[in-house]
Amino acid sequence: MTQDEDGDPTPPLDHRGAEAALRAQLLATEHWSLLATRSMTWSEIFSRTGTFLTVLSAVAVALSLTAQATGFGQSFRGFALVVLPIALLVGLGTYVRLVEADIEDAWLIVGMAGCATATWSWPLISSRTS
Repeated sequence: MTQDEDGDPTPPLDHRGAEAALRAQLLATEHWSLLATRSMTWSEIFSRTGTFLTVLSAVAVALSLTAQATGFGQSFRGFALVVLPIALLVGLGTYVRLVEADIEDAWLIVGMAGCATATWSWPLISSRTS
């Protein structure tokens, strides 16, 4: 045992406790980093879905206005053949990115589970000194 400035005995430093605290801090930081990344991924998913629905609604309105103006004539068919493939491409691009984002989210969940597993697998450190 050592003595501090007042002459009171102080227990020796336990580096195991400091090491465990550092591990806990690192795992907590990693966990919250993964959680923030998941939040950004979900924000992107909702944003892309909203954009696709906006494009789809705009195409439906444009087609209905064109149909009303042309009476489903030849110019309506030409306009529809231009606009509908654009909506299809936007939809396919949205679908592909949403599948990728879903896979990314699954990997983020696996990483968060790894943080939880690492936290709970530590041996308990006794606060008593021998």
